[in-house]
Amino acid sequence: ISSAGPLDLGRFGGSIQDSTNIKFPEVEHLDGEKLPESYSYQGRPLLEFEGGKRHLCIPLVEPLHDYLRKPVFLGNDVNTAVIGVVMFGEGKEYGDPRDLKYTAAITTHGAGFGAGIWTRGGVFEGVAGNAAECGHLKVLDAGREFGCGNFGCAETFGSGIGIKNNAINKLVEYGFDSDVYLAARKIVLNSGASEEDIINKPKIPLHCVDSKLVFDVYRKTRGKDKVAKEVIEE
Repeated sequence: ISSAGPLDLGRFGGSIQDSTNIKFPEVEHLDGEKLPESYSYQGRPLLEFEGGKRHLCIPLVEPLHDYLRKPVFLGNDVNTAVIGVVMFGEGKEYGDPRDLKYTAAITTHGAGFGAGIWTRGGVFEGVAGNAAECGHLKVLDAGREFGCGNFGCAETFGSGIGIKNNAINKLVEYGFDSDVYLAARKIVLNSGASEEDIINKPKIPLHCVDSKLVFDVYRKTRGKDKVAKEVIEE
């Protein structure tokens, strides 16, 4: 299983611990003494209370093993990606991955921002498979709050969603004065919306803003568009 983290490779054979991507709002209202059956697996609780905090575990390995009756393994999504690259992808062009001198690293910039490292014949995992989890490195004291609860994480600037959100925030801040907004507006008009729709609801084009659009505008304006320039530099 390839999964975003944070992972706990010990609990239930491997699980997601306090996911930053999957939210269960009702957890805040559950009583630790009377947990619903849905918050346990084979009699063991999935929700733990420690120091006033609630920690939710999503078991993956044991339930799938019990259902499939086959060996099941769990890995951090970018760690498993680096395995794919070096064992089956373009990484094979650079030598034998089993050679202890062979080293490779990849980064991913999608919904998240992560990295994977292959060295000395295998994946460099670290604690719970999170050794190369660069997306949660704090790069600013300020910045937007991230799903992990911290501010200024690299992922809020370097991921696809981070680029999109930063662009939208700047467009609102600068009163939509940007070629990024004009490009998004054009997409909306081409989809059948009218000028009047946009005049009445100027935020409609923001739904069409994504990281590709930001980079396209940056290239087209040769870095002169203020919003695209600031987002990419950050």
